[in-house]
Amino acid sequence: FIVAITNNLQSSLVKYADLTLPLYAGNETAISNKTFTNTLALLLLISRTLTGENVEKLGNELIALSYRLEELLVDQKFIEKIVGATTFISKANFVHFIARGPSLAAGYQGALIFKEGARIHTEALPGASFRHGPLELAGKDHYAIFLIPKGCTRRLLVNLAIEISKLGSHVVIITDLVDNSIENSVFQITLESNLGQQEELFALASVLPLELLVIELAARKGIEAGRFQFASKITRKE
Repeated sequence: FIVAITNNLQSSLVKYADLTLPLYAGNETAISNKTFTNTLALLLLISRTLTGENVEKLGNELIALSYRLEELLVDQKFIEKIVGATTFISKANFVHFIARGPSLAAGYQGALIFKEGARIHTEALPGASFRHGPLELAGKDHYAIFLIPKGCTRRLLVNLAIEISKLGSHVVIITDLVDNSIENSVFQITLESNLGQQEELFALASVLPLELLVIELAARKGIEAGRFQFASKITRKE
């Protein structure tokens, strides 16, 4: 049994599928963020359905989150944070994306779009994996973006972020919880979006600041994020 998840109902994938679940993400105008977030949301709905959880409640939470993210796009303080974070990491030639659990999905997406949109080399790693070797890269020429939602592994990531910032690394934290205990040397972007303890929803929400960072970084390099030199927005060649 084949289930197709696609944003294009005319795609060849649909022809071979027993069930098609459209994303309804519309056309992408920058890096592919809408299709990514809609795919995450759809997969989350499927997983909750399979485990017998309340899908209607999740649907309402996803709708509320979409409205909150729209508000952030015109929130001047939030935009100023994005600009500040961009300045903080503007000299980076390489960026680590560090996360745990569901937020790793956003970490991998962030690493991809920084390569595509801002022409910056990246690597996404779980926090534990970063400790097993890459920690040696910490220092004044090292840059890292942490995705840290509320949850059981929050303190582990916060401790790691503070540790490498003390070693000289430039650290940006994207989080959904204001934490005044974090060192001033760490740049925080806070998504106060009332996500509760659902780390899966944070994974969706954190894509917004990542996308805005890419657009701002690209603009400072004279690049239009989403306009490719060698690839194409939809890959048609294997």
